[in-house]
Amino acid sequence: MKQRILIADDDEKVLTLLSSSLKKAGYDTSQALNGAGALEAIRNEKPDLILADVAMPEMDGFELCRQIRNDPETANIPFIFLTAKGELQDRVTGLGLGADDYISKPFHISEVTARIKSILQRMAYMRPPAPAQEPETDLKGNLEQLNLAEVLQTLQMTQKTGGLKITNGNKVGKIYFDRGAIVQATLDKYKSEEAMYRILAWEEGLFEFDSSDRAETRAIATPINKLLMEGFDQRAEYLRYKEAMPAFDMVLKISDIEKADEAKPAAQKVLVLINGQRTIQDVINVSPINYLATTKLLYTFLKKGMVEIVEMFSDQKGPRDYGQLAQELYE
Repeated sequence: MKQRILIADDDEKVLTLLSSSLKKAGYDTSQALNGAGALEAIRNEKPDLILADVAMPEMDGFELCRQIRNDPETANIPFIFLTAKGELQDRVTGLGLGADDYISKPFHISEVTARIKSILQRMAYMRPPAPAQEPETDLKGNLEQLNLAEVLQTLQMTQKTGGLKITNGNKVGKIYFDRGAIVQATLDKYKSEEAMYRILAWEEGLFEFDSSDRAETRAIATPINKLLMEGFDQRAEYLRYKEAMPAFDMVLKISDIEKADEAKPAAQKVLVLINGQRTIQDVINVSPINYLATTKLLYTFLKKGMVEIVEMFSDQKGPRDYGQLAQELYE
């Protein structure tokens, strides 16, 4: 049986294009020219996914999404905003209402179909398993195939309770859920938001959700969409610094003891970790302060000549110009 997509847009040309393209991709479609008509069709048809514009007459896409999420019979239907509005606040509003994705116009139809396919596959993975005597793993995979944001939003949308274990090399982080809300995160000595943000910085790894694994304490009250926004903002800035710095597997040592001794208390917390044996990544991993703040401090130490690399790779052509890098980083 074909999956049905409900398309809501006040532009008839967009409706025709999307409907024709999605039918070629193997889906059934239904259409609505405004939010009110879409809401009625959704309640009658229970489509497998909703694709809706934001700016529509009678009822806009935000209100449509709100009503869909507030109705238990339609609350779990995947919802994608399709709109000409690309501002960050619009995205935050849409995701905060429970939307699963946000595609800005102009769009390429291959992008739309790819995102629809990804979300519907994710929903298929999350269908309740058959009853079992022992707790079973509900969801597992590779972050290269399903990114962490999608995994977390899936667990939120399906109101899961349990622990998500994420493994990256020899590091193991856990994010705990209670009825779809994130209530705790742990990574080595780190807990709560800092553990969450450090885990979100990982570019690869394996994940596994276990509904029998529960948090001992509730330490996070921040909504998941706000956590993701902050976490991925930090991750993006961290990756920019990482690209501008030497390889993170290089060992650091103090090169100017006098400057190091005069550093501020926050900087001292990082400088004390630099012992001529730890790599840049080691220092970030054990730092008592936020990982992004630690990375920024290390960048500054290198720029000011307070620390240096113990041994440069043979293909490195002289020292980096950190003044130039600093300028490039903010261009």
